[in-house]
Amino acid sequence: MRAGSWVVVATLLLSHPSLASDLAHRAAEVREDATASYTHRVTLQCPQEIVLRVLNHPVLMAELWRASGYTPVYQITALDSPTDIHLDDPTGIVGDAFLVSAEADRRVYLAEGELDHWAAPMLNRGSVVLEISWQARGNATRLDIAVYLKPESWLAGAVLRVFSPVVEKHMGTRVAANARDAATILEDIASRPAQVASRLEGQSRADFENLFLPGQ
Repeated sequence: MRAGSWVVVATLLLSHPSLASDLAHRAAEVREDATASYTHRVTLQCPQEIVLRVLNHPVLMAELWRASGYTPVYQITALDSPTDIHLDDPTGIVGDAFLVSAEADRRVYLAEGELDHWAAPMLNRGSVVLEISWQARGNATRLDIAVYLKPESWLAGAVLRVFSPVVEKHMGTRVAANARDAATILEDIASRPAQVASRLEGQSRADFENLFLPGQ
């Protein structure tokens, strides 16, 4: 794990030990009691170092996403830690996402918030666990993505179980599409970083150049 990742994890654990324990417990509950789930695998034509840097800077990734013209246009702002974010998705998702654990080849996030979407009737509030693991394949990186969804109320959970095939199909479509577009961004960073930098402005461009074009 890179030094920056250790700093993030150490800060979370040392400054907020009860918070870290609570997040891990809630994430385990969501994973075990999920009403709907989906897994996806994709191979990126870029080294895992690129993946790690992007995971460490989600706000910058959101800027790259917007500048590349992909949709939906996620509005992401950092919370206390740069890897913890507030997300406002125009399709009806609003909430906060927290880094639960960061290992050498795996990240786990817990997101909690509101959902107003036709594919998940009566959900209103709920939690999502996102697990991302990776493995180097030469100059490529294989990503495994798993998403687990759990409503806040038992009634919403009961309704969601009835519609789980529809929900999981929609989850699969969204995850696969987002993974495909994110893969394009990461592969562009690996092969033509200067061109990617030109899509950005101001502080976002400076942050990108510091990460991927140091000394240029």
